[in-house]
Amino acid sequence: MNVKFFIGDFGLLLFFVSQGRETHNSEGSFIEILLPFLISIGLIIGLLYRIGFITVDKEPEYVKSLRVWVSAIAIGALIRFIIQGSFEPLFFLVVVSYTIAFSGTIRIIHKLFY
Repeated sequence: MNVKFFIGDFGLLLFFVSQGRETHNSEGSFIEILLPFLISIGLIIGLLYRIGFITVDKEPEYVKSLRVWVSAIAIGALIRFIIQGSFEPLFFLVVVSYTIAFSGTIRIIHKLFY
């Protein structure tokens, strides 16, 4: 797992939570919204590291790292639905699409210029 990708992806997650909180006039705090994603990231990345699917190194592994990140975010969204007690398919689609688009863009830029 490339640390640069993780930092970029995590920065986009923070931006997404901040943007969503502001545009939707959310009553939840920034931390309350971010917490399910942090739990998911810890679980998914920890598990995949433990079984040897990912390693911390400088290799970009564009597709693998994108799959790991999208999985972590999708599961984070599902945890958020469980905590809220409601499932919103459109929100889930937006979160996953946003993640693929922006995290994919990070990887494309990296591949073109580095």
